[in-house]
Amino acid sequence: ILRNQGCVIENSQVYYGGEITVGFHCTGENLTQIAVVLMQNDSILASHTDNLNAKQVDPVTSIDYKHPFTLETLGIVTVTGTLTDSLGHVATVSFDINYNETPNMRFVGHYEGDLFINGNYSADLSIIGLQNGDLDSISFYTIADIVTGDNMNEVIATLTLGDQPNTVRGTVDGDNVVFDEISSKFVFDYTYDGIFNINIPIELDVIFSMHGTLIDGHLDLEGECQGGGDISIMGGIVNGPMTMEGTLGGRLMKNWKR
Repeated sequence: ILRNQGCVIENSQVYYGGEITVGFHCTGENLTQIAVVLMQNDSILASHTDNLNAKQVDPVTSIDYKHPFTLETLGIVTVTGTLTDSLGHVATVSFDINYNETPNMRFVGHYEGDLFINGNYSADLSIIGLQNGDLDSISFYTIADIVTGDNMNEVIATLTLGDQPNTVRGTVDGDNVVFDEISSKFVFDYTYDGIFNINIPIELDVIFSMHGTLIDGHLDLEGECQGGGDISIMGGIVNGPMTMEGTLGGRLMKNWKR
């Protein structure tokens, strides 16, 4: 007889790739063998068989049996124990284990630092005409709060670019994270030296495409950005569309004390 329908012991939660120990309480007359099989979708994932009386002088009539298994799988796994005695009598019982996603806690952290943008802009402005310029190592302060996502290959980040907070998901591959595109604002000082001397902050709608590498205590970011918008300066006397594109990169240091 296999009693209590088996159980999972020594682990309160079961994770992908983690070790579990399955156990059965067995009673009977001259027990000879127990076989444990772990299956999912009609496929055998792991199995183990023990001869219970191989080294015993007296017949085995009761045993609390347990054996460890490690599975790299997700979802429901059915554990079946089969007990056999010396007369060929068989008792079988099954129970299910639900394997969960593995928490990816190493990606949890608060990072701060500067991002630098290099690129160019083009503006078709009334009165002044077509204007082009460089975005040469413009920096803005960046904050990244990164937490574990819904599964082991995902993180969720709150990225503050300048003063614009953005919630974005990232796909994890080892120490590398590729973030979903971010729609944000980009502010820089536009300067025109000509008939008019103009130096004024311009705000554009920008799409950031970024990926990063998490190593030790820092997050290295790089990517591309492009955007545009309609600008108006000098009370609307000078106006027109502006576009920009560039690359960005920088290192954010992990800050343990916020």
